[in-house]
Amino acid sequence: MSDSKTLEDEFWLYAGDMYARDGVAAILLDWQDRWGANVNTVLLCLWSANRGRCLAPGDFEAVAQAVAGWHAAAIVPLRRLRQRLKVEWTGLAPNVEPTRQAILASELQAERSEQAIMVHTLSPWSARVDLADEGLARQNLLTYLKNADVVTEAGAGAEAVAALLARIG
Repeated sequence: MSDSKTLEDEFWLYAGDMYARDGVAAILLDWQDRWGANVNTVLLCLWSANRGRCLAPGDFEAVAQAVAGWHAAAIVPLRRLRQRLKVEWTGLAPNVEPTRQAILASELQAERSEQAIMVHTLSPWSARVDLADEGLARQNLLTYLKNADVVTEAGAGAEAVAALLARIG
């Protein structure tokens, strides 16, 4: 297994662990719906901080450019179709849920592929540090939110980051 593949797996497992923590998914989906934040980029901020890496505005620009096509072609259409089936077809056709679950599985695989693109875009990665530094995570998140013009309300970014970090523990 190559080093980059190991990093891809590490990021995927870390992201799954963070996403599964109480209240984290709701916060991330709120950021996605309210501000158009890319959940994988937010998770990248946290994972990078855990590895002791400070992300600069140029890192976020490179990642956004690298994943833009994939995100638009694969993730967004799968997400929209899955959500549409839930809203428009649940109850109308008894066999919709297995189809929706298959689309969800494809969406998750597309998310994993997007994470791999992110890891490769920011290569090389230094050796794992395991700092779990909340200050570095806060800095990475605020840099992302500011750089991507995600949060437009004054002070909302800092409050949102504090709420997320409180859930992560």
